[in-house]
Amino acid sequence: MKRRTKAEREAMVAAYEASGLTQAAFARKHRVKLGTLQGWVYRARHAPKMTEQPAPTFVEVQRPAAAATQTAGHVVVHVSEHLVMELDEVPAASWVAELARALSC
Repeated sequence: MKRRTKAEREAMVAAYEASGLTQAAFARKHRVKLGTLQGWVYRARHAPKMTEQPAPTFVEVQRPAAAATQTAGHVVVHVSEHLVMELDEVPAASWVAELARALSC
């Protein structure tokens, strides 16, 4: 038995779905084990759908000079599952609002 590439498996599943045959008939016709074909079809139907998302970009946010002297402290902002910001001091509310606008693009 030869191992098929991902492209070959995807092509086989597409051909099966377009054939109108039962899985058993398609497997016999193309000399593939029925269980193998069933596994490919199952994975193709249950694979998470990948949607194209724009590439992340860097957005520079300028902090007003007056905000630099605001209350000292340590702030941790969890922007998303993969992005955490740690700030050594509490920023001005206007800076946080500007940051939120920039990140929502």
